[in-house]
Amino acid sequence: MPACEGLTPRAHRLLERVRAAAPEGDPLAFMVSGGCCGGTNPVLCHRANILEGFDLAAMSSQPDRYYHTLIEATKLAFADRNHYIADTAFAKVPVAELLSKEYAARRRALIDPNKATAFAAGAERPAGTADQ
Repeated sequence: MPACEGLTPRAHRLLERVRAAAPEGDPLAFMVSGGCCGGTNPVLCHRANILEGFDLAAMSSQPDRYYHTLIEATKLAFADRNHYIADTAFAKVPVAELLSKEYAARRRALIDPNKATAFAAGAERPAGTADQ
């Protein structure tokens, strides 16, 4: 797997475990482990940081819990992407804040293991950012 700028070695290992634990051909595992953090794609690193707090390998024997967690983390990461990621020629993009472990932990805490949630785009602003 290619290295991702801004992703810790632990997050790299997590991505590899997600890929290895998933059923063969699982599209979510491909999404989680593929692509990663090119200059225009911090959403995958953000999702990996959110997932870092879960033991996905232990969840692999409970597919409903495993997929629920992957889907909810993906929804959070894309909600933030929809609100914060833009063309840097026209807007300040808070990539460092989005990729911070503290922000990921706050977003991770929003995941309810028992129900799906409709996350609002940018529902919780990263530290150091302001609405424009």
